[in-house]
Amino acid sequence: SHEHFAPLLRRTVATTLVPLAIMVSLSIVLVILWDRSPFLVAALFGPLVAFDLYQRSQLRALEAMSAALTDPVTGLGNRRRFDDRLSSEVPETGRDTPLSVCLLDVDGLKEINDHYGHPTGDRALRAVAARLGGSGEAFRLGGDEFALLLPGVEAAQARVLIELILIDIAREVGLETPVRVSGGIAAYPRDGTTPAGLVERADEALYESKRSARGRVQTRTAAEAELGVFSIVPNTPADRATRLRTALGL
Repeated sequence: SHEHFAPLLRRTVATTLVPLAIMVSLSIVLVILWDRSPFLVAALFGPLVAFDLYQRSQLRALEAMSAALTDPVTGLGNRRRFDDRLSSEVPETGRDTPLSVCLLDVDGLKEINDHYGHPTGDRALRAVAARLGGSGEAFRLGGDEFALLLPGVEAAQARVLIELILIDIAREVGLETPVRVSGGIAAYPRDGTTPAGLVERADEALYESKRSARGRVQTRTAAEAELGVFSIVPNTPADRATRLRTALGL
C-alpha cells in the first residue's frame, strides 16, 4: 500500500490495544480461577464465545470493505478507492507537496479479447496492473482504464516515468501484438487544485493521446485547456537526454 512503517505501526497498535487488553485480562482471570476451582472456569465461556463472535464479525466487515474497494481481476483499488485516495491527497485546504495524477487506457483491449479470448485479455490487464503497481499507487477504474497516483512527483518526472512504463508494458505482456497504453497526466497545483479538476485535465490529455498519438503520454495544463492545445512529449535528442537524466534521478 506504499505506507510508511511508523504510521502503520502506530495505527495497528491503537487498533489492537483494546482487544489485546481484553485477551490478557481473561487469561489472567482463567489462571486465577483454575487455581481456586476449575469449575469456575466455565463461567468465562460466555464472555469468551461472545468475544470470539465479535472478532469474527469484525473480520467479515473488513473483508467486505476490502472487496468493495478492490477490482477482482487485477487486485488493484477500484474507482471508489481512487476517488477516496485522491480526495485525501488533495483536501480542501490544499497540500504543500506536488502530486501527479495519471490516467491510462489500454489500446485495443476489445481486439485482444476478440482475437485471443477474454482469459488472455484478463492476463494483459493483470500484466499492466503489475507494472503500474510497482511504480506508484495504481487503480483500475473500469474496463481498460487505469489510474496512477504519484505523490511528491512533478509533472515532468511523472511523464518520464509513464513513458518508461509504457515501453515496459509493450514489451512484457508477451502477445504477438504488443499491448500499447495511452496516458494523460495532470499535476497539482499546476493543472488544478481540486480532485475533479485534476481528473478532468488528465482525462482531456488521455483523450487527445488516444486520438492523435496512441501509445504515448500527454499533459494538459489549465492554461492549455483555455487555449485548446496539448503538450506532447518532445522527441528531440536534447529532450531525450533530459528525460534519461530525470529517469536516472528517479
